[in-house]
Amino acid sequence: MIATGLLHLVGILLVETRRWPGGRSLVQGAGGCVALVGLWFLERALA
Repeated sequence: MIATGLLHLVGILLVETRRWPGGRSLVQGAGGCVALVGLWFLERALA
């Protein structure tokens, strides 16, 4: 339950950062990091 709450909080904070001048880049960078970690997990699962 705590993990779900923290995920929601991080999501809300990421959306709020888009209001700042560099916020869009921050959100795109975070998305890129999530994609890279997902690919890493996929590679580990298939190996």
